[in-house]
Amino acid sequence: MSSLGKPPAPGLQAIMALLFAAATASGCTLVEAAVGSKATLSCGVVPLENLIMISWTICSRTANWTMAYRNDTAHITTPPDVRLAWGPRPDRNPVLQINPVTITDDSFYRCDIATSEGNFGCGFCLSVLVPPVVSLVVAKDNRAVCEASVGKPAAQISWVPPGEHNTSSRTHHNGTVTVVSTYWGNSNLSDLVCLVGHVTGNRNLSMHGISGPGPSQLLPLFLTFSGILGILAIVGAIQFWKLKSNPRVSKSRNPGDTLRADEHSPMATHNCPPCAGPPASPTGSTQQQMAGQGYKRQRTRMKSG
Repeated sequence: MSSLGKPPAPGLQAIMALLFAAATASGCTLVEAAVGSKATLSCGVVPLENLIMISWTICSRTANWTMAYRNDTAHITTPPDVRLAWGPRPDRNPVLQINPVTITDDSFYRCDIATSEGNFGCGFCLSVLVPPVVSLVVAKDNRAVCEASVGKPAAQISWVPPGEHNTSSRTHHNGTVTVVSTYWGNSNLSDLVCLVGHVTGNRNLSMHGISGPGPSQLLPLFLTFSGILGILAIVGAIQFWKLKSNPRVSKSRNPGDTLRADEHSPMATHNCPPCAGPPASPTGSTQQQMAGQGYKRQRTRMKSG
């Protein structure tokens, strides 16, 4: 018996493949469950007289473990995953419950019952179903694109009315598949319908008169954009004329004259730090020297006042 939560040993995938093949040859039961639902696996009708032990062996993608029940001591071992649990009475109905089902539960499960009369067992291949996310859009070249994303198994896409199209698929690391079909067989897309077939349910997506952007749809956008550019050009010209006609600071050849002019100019206060505290700490040696000169200048003004 393997320990609970034991990490997969090297070659676990090969062992799982052999278990799947052996279970299929001996009558492995295929069970399908949708993501988010509750799955119940039962050993079926087996004689439970003189029961010794019941065990469930789970071979998942990431780990393998065994959960067991001993009839003589009524001792139960459970896996670390709280979603897996025994039924109410393991000695009468040895079922394994998975709630809720996730994509990682797509694994092989085996039930073994040991009695004084003999041993009984059965295997289950749980297939997790994932409904795809479907969409239908019109590409810029007036082609319809129908997509069924991250579904398991892969969805089937067809078109009504039939026409020229291209369908491709991409398999993801978790086993889900994205199917994309591009249709260009009919210039009129108003009556086009995309049919998405899947075991979890079929979907029909219609264009409802939607078509690619034509000249009549692009004209209002062009006029709006042109108007905004014109307004911005006028505002920029006005601001440039104001700045050129009203210069704030006159040029001076003497740096000292410029400093004295700034000290008496009311516009110079806009460039000073807030009165509530000193300016923010500068970084760099050059900025520190400039900041030090600024502090000296402020102290000189305060003393002179």
